[in-house]
Amino acid sequence: MKVTHLAHVELACRDVEASCEFLRDVFGLVEVGRADGSIYLRCWGDWQSHSVILSPGGEPRAAHLAWGVDDPSTLGATAEALAERGIKTWWEDGEPFQARALRFDVGDGQTYELLSDELRTPVGDVGSRLHAQPLPLRGVGIEPRRLDHCHVGTDEFEATSAVFRELLGFKIREQVNLPSGEPLTHFLSVNSQVHDIAVRRASALDFHHIALWIDSREHMLRSAELLCHRGVLLPCQGAVRQPSRDVRRAVHRLRAMDPAAVDDGTEGRDGAGAGVLPDRPAPHDAPRRGGARGGRRMSAPTLAAVELRCPELERSRAFFTEVLGLVESSASDGEVALRCVGESAYASVVLRAGEKPGVTAIVLHDPDDGSDWPARTSDGCKSPPSGARRRPTKASGSSSTSRRRCAGWASSHDDSLMSR
Repeated sequence: MKVTHLAHVELACRDVEASCEFLRDVFGLVEVGRADGSIYLRCWGDWQSHSVILSPGGEPRAAHLAWGVDDPSTLGATAEALAERGIKTWWEDGEPFQARALRFDVGDGQTYELLSDELRTPVGDVGSRLHAQPLPLRGVGIEPRRLDHCHVGTDEFEATSAVFRELLGFKIREQVNLPSGEPLTHFLSVNSQVHDIAVRRASALDFHHIALWIDSREHMLRSAELLCHRGVLLPCQGAVRQPSRDVRRAVHRLRAMDPAAVDDGTEGRDGAGAGVLPDRPAPHDAPRRGGARGGRRMSAPTLAAVELRCPELERSRAFFTEVLGLVESSASDGEVALRCVGESAYASVVLRAGEKPGVTAIVLHDPDDGSDWPARTSDGCKSPPSGARRRPTKASGSSSTSRRRCAGWASSHDDSLMSR
C-alpha cells in the first residue's frame, strides 16, 4: 500500500455555520454538500470530492485527518499490521462522498483515516470546463489551490512517527532537535512535498494547524490584506497583534523584498514609514528637471479612468462586476460607473450605452497639479484641445483620502469626454 496525499481534514467547530461562512466567503472554498449536520468544502485545485469537513463539536480540534491510498485492497493488511502494534483500528462505512475507510488512533486521541481515492468528479454543478482544473476560479476571497499539510503535537511522538514511517511509507524530510539532541519535530512526507505532516513532541494532544496552498508570494500578500480588511488577527514578529498597523507594516516589509514595490497603499495612515520604504524616495519625489515649467519637476501622467461605449450595457456590466470583480460606484440610465477595489477615485471604468463599441475617453492623472485631464482617442491628443474649458466636478473624497479627482473637458468639437 502507498499513501498518496493528504485527502481531507475534519474540523470540530463550536459554530459550524460561522466557520462555513468564513471558509467560504473569506478563504473562497466551495461548499459541495451537507450531511448529518456537517458541511463539506473543497479547494478549487483538489481532485477529491472535499478538502475540509466542518462538524459540530465542543473544543475546536481536528476530528480526523484522512490520507488517500493507491490500492484500497491492501487496507485489510494495514489494519492487521496496526493491530499487531497494539493500535486501535476500526472501519468507517457511513461517511458521505467517499468509499469505505480504515481509521486508527495511535493512543493520543487523534484519529487518522486511510481511504481509497475519493470521488474524483465534481460534486453538483460546480465543475470546471478545463480538464486540468477540477473547479472554476470564482474570484471569491483568497481561493487557495489545495490542502497542503497539517501539524500535530502529541504525547505519543515516537509511536506516531514510527507508524507513519514504518507502516505508511513516510520519510523524514526535516527534523528539529532539542538542545539535548532529542528530536522535537519530524517533518514527514510521502510525495514530492516538503512535508505532508509535522509531528511534534508535546505533553498532550495539540493540533496546531492545517495549511492551504496558494500559488505565489503576491497571492500571500493579497491574502494578508484581505484578512486585515475582515479584522482577522494575524501573527506578526512572533506575536498576535491588531492588523490595523502591525500587519500592514509586516506586509510592507515583505513587499520591500521586491525591487519594483515602493508603496503598499498605506501612506499617510499610520505615520511616517508605514507606507513608503525609508531607503527609497517616494513615488512623487521624481528628479527635478528644467524646461517649460520653470524648473519644476515634470512627472509622467498615469492612467486614472477609461470610458467605454458598449452596445450591450448590461452584459458588459455583468462582465466587469462578476468576472473582473470591479465595484459599482453608481448607475443611471445608459451609464454605469465602476472602480477597482484598491482605487480611491470615483470611477476606474465608465460604461455608456452606444451602438458601436469603443473607447470614448481616457482620463490621465497629472501628479503635478493633482487633477485629472483626458486624452482624446480620436486624434491621439494628450493635452486639452485648444479653446477647451475645464468643467470641475465633485471630488470622490477629501484631499487626505483621495489622491485623484475626476474632471472633464468640453470643447466645441468634442463633447464625448468623461465629465464625471
